[in-house]
Amino acid sequence: MRAGLLWVFACACASSQPPALIDTCSEYKTPRVDPNAVRPSIDRVRAQAHTLFAALDRADEAGFIAELGETFALIDSGVVRDRAFLLEDIRARVARAAPERTRSWQNETVWVSDASAVFVGQSVVHEQSDLSRDQPGGDFAGWSTLVFAPERGSFRAVSWQWVALP
Repeated sequence: MRAGLLWVFACACASSQPPALIDTCSEYKTPRVDPNAVRPSIDRVRAQAHTLFAALDRADEAGFIAELGETFALIDSGVVRDRAFLLEDIRARVARAAPERTRSWQNETVWVSDASAVFVGQSVVHEQSDLSRDQPGGDFAGWSTLVFAPERGSFRAVSWQWVALP
């Protein structure tokens, strides 16, 4: 039995055909490492994360975009949303004059390397009622993980994962 499995494995490895590759990111231009990006300090990454979320909370599209990488994605409850989705949400909030959100932070940790930086923090998002959407306000607690990568001369947010607390 073992000899048969080894023979199947050897034949599979000896195939002249390369393995098929599936391009799941064909819609995105994957950035290459930016040699001009300077490794940020821990304080800089923390400030950048707070700047990004403050811009999102006040529906400041230009401020939000300034911190984003080209391939930015949000992972929330197992669903992946790209930057276009979040920008559409910001524009819709501005169009209906939705109230600003605020956010308080605790338990923040930052790791930095030459190739990436990671911010993890627990926050409570404070939302006021949005009567135009029949949405009650409330406080929503959860953990955010932001990953930054070198792009356009500095480190930009490329991934955000939100995990809601029960």
